[in-house]
Amino acid sequence: MMLRRRGFLMLFAVPLLGETSASVFAVLTSMASSLSEGNPAGFLKYLDHGMASYSRIEANVNSLTSQCEIVCSIDVLTEQLDGDKDSVDLDWFMQLRSKAEDGPLERRRELVKAELRKQGKHWKVVSLEANEVLAPLKVH
Repeated sequence: MMLRRRGFLMLFAVPLLGETSASVFAVLTSMASSLSEGNPAGFLKYLDHGMASYSRIEANVNSLTSQCEIVCSIDVLTEQLDGDKDSVDLDWFMQLRSKAEDGPLERRRELVKAELRKQGKHWKVVSLEANEVLAPLKVH
């Protein structure tokens, strides 16, 4: 199952050109894989802990991974690289299947704006404008 999920993630990701873009692409792919594997720590390690929305995103991602089985894909629509800063528009898709018996299946898709900066040897997400895609599952 793990290989199928990773194949799904790679199938929908747009390959980027250049060394820097490839590094950013690897970060985004790893973030999507971590969510699909139910690994919030793996997802959060790519976020700058000093960003304004970090605590909210951390709480939401921890809730989602405890509530749901997740299939996630992140598709890069546009990229604007400027030295050690990369601004990207992302088509972020997630399928959430509740772990609760007879729980809901929900599909989410959102245009997300993100900014990544190179910090030392690694790229970190320093801004993530995601309104609903990472919100906890609402069980009625």
